[in-house]
Amino acid sequence: MTESMSKQNNPNFQNGKAWSEEMRLKAGERMVKRLLNNGYNKTDTRCHLALEKLLTSCGLRVQKEVVFPPFIVDCYVDDIYVAFEADSKIWHSKKRDRARDASILEKYKLPIKRFLDTDLLRKSSAEQIKAEIEKFALEYSDSAIARKEFASSLEQVNFTNTYPYSSKIFYSKTESR
Repeated sequence: MTESMSKQNNPNFQNGKAWSEEMRLKAGERMVKRLLNNGYNKTDTRCHLALEKLLTSCGLRVQKEVVFPPFIVDCYVDDIYVAFEADSKIWHSKKRDRARDASILEKYKLPIKRFLDTDLLRKSSAEQIKAEIEKFALEYSDSAIARKEFASSLEQVNFTNTYPYSSKIFYSKTESR
């Protein structure tokens, strides 16, 4: 696939140009509205299901597609207050994802671990990924209480009945809804 073809099929480009920060924020707001109206489900792709299976095999309780405005994380583990993402080379940009992760970490104190879809779908990678998951969980389990105390200062709106694939949406108290 050529670079121009990948940009052409990538929703983060418009007319061959990268989206501005304003466009990404508006897209995030639209995504949240679709989630609240039960109009979006990306949780059952093969790589998302593989990630969820690996997380649960490590004994973690996973919540799918949790919103941290203006972003959505693929898999959220409330017990240790961390998130996991399944990335593909077509839809994800390392630079943009690093900026997104830094923003979520700063605003919500939520660390994120990312895995490539090609690794998640390769059975020979399963044990290595499980080891990385366990190491990440262990690394952040000691600080989970402090980060959760911070999170408790954020207003939480439960919309389990509105959107069955997720259980929480987080808003900061200063953020308008």
